[in-house]
Amino acid sequence: MKIKIAVIALVWLLLGNLSTQAQQPRTVEFAKLSDYVSDSDHRRDGERLIVINVPLTGEVKYDKLNKMYFFTADDSDGVREIFYASPELAKTLRQRLNSGYEWSERVYCTLVQFVSSQDVYRAPFMTKVEGFDGHETHVWTVVGPQPVKLKLQG
Repeated sequence: MKIKIAVIALVWLLLGNLSTQAQQPRTVEFAKLSDYVSDSDHRRDGERLIVINVPLTGEVKYDKLNKMYFFTADDSDGVREIFYASPELAKTLRQRLNSGYEWSERVYCTLVQFVSSQDVYRAPFMTKVEGFDGHETHVWTVVGPQPVKLKLQG
């Protein structure tokens, strides 16, 4: 009986460890984000990522169809990405980005899927953004909700 209980406890510990590992967000360099997200055979809606060295700009637009904002990130090598965000996160983040300082951001995001009659693609939806100054010192954090839906109209 004691052996049976010990085996059951060991199995629960192992399963708990596996589920914890599965929930850890993957860290991706900004310059490699497009290739990572575009690998549709290995990505899934709801996957969580931490994108490092993100050069968010002040360019912000509103997506009326899905009632969310999107931010553009451009780096000096010509890499350009779009990050979506809730209105709550967007309001605070816009103030940070318009402060006149140059920041490097770390973006925590969830992959969402956009579906239209002609195309299907995934994009990062921001849930947390951390700003770092030129000395890699953490200066600010902005947090928002998870996306309401993982499949959106494109």
